[in-house]
Amino acid sequence: MAVFEIILGVLASLPVWFGVARLIKTKKVDGFAVSSIMVSETGSWCYSIWGFNQGFDRLAILVSGAANYLANVILMSVYFYYSRKEINVKGLKLSHLHQLILNATFWVSIYIIGALIFSLVPFRSKEFDATMSFLAPMLIAVAVSPQIIKTIITKDVKNLSLIMFLIHQTLCTCWLTYWAIETSKDASAANIIGLVAQIFFFIINAIQVFLIIWNRYVKKDKDIVYSKIEQ
Repeated sequence: MAVFEIILGVLASLPVWFGVARLIKTKKVDGFAVSSIMVSETGSWCYSIWGFNQGFDRLAILVSGAANYLANVILMSVYFYYSRKEINVKGLKLSHLHQLILNATFWVSIYIIGALIFSLVPFRSKEFDATMSFLAPMLIAVAVSPQIIKTIITKDVKNLSLIMFLIHQTLCTCWLTYWAIETSKDASAANIIGLVAQIFFFIINAIQVFLIIWNRYVKKDKDIVYSKIEQ
């Protein structure tokens, strides 16, 4: 039964591989790649939640998450490679190939280090598991915070697929928060930390969605009206 559960979990990452294949074939960055991530993550979240409720083997759920994570790392590496964005760090100009390698290496290393810490810790408890399970949203929230600052300063948002991605993440976060509340049996510090992380992640995404919609549609419409009035 565990083998079937592992196979089912790995299949959840298939849409991401279609996104990778399309990027490699067309060599153009479009919304399809981001959409494939959304589909894959939705499948992965649903599988994880359903698997926990059904009592799936823990290894199957971990393998599913690892497969989805690896697929996303590869997709985002190819995505940045074909977007042809140069990165200049203290005068050091990185080639596109170097960017791809560094990006993939960084995120794979983060996952491996996290997995090792989680598996090699000498003690295990409900509080520890809950804390480790919900630290990721907090780290993601910290990572995307600079994007909010950049959006506020530049007021430049052009990628419609980014709106879809953030709205999807917001919905996932809402569901995970609800699921965490429902499954929490006590008000332990670990569960409180987890809920705060989820809520913070939700607020970060909500602010980004608001800024994107405002700068892309509302502000644009106002500028058009003002320009007609001046004419």
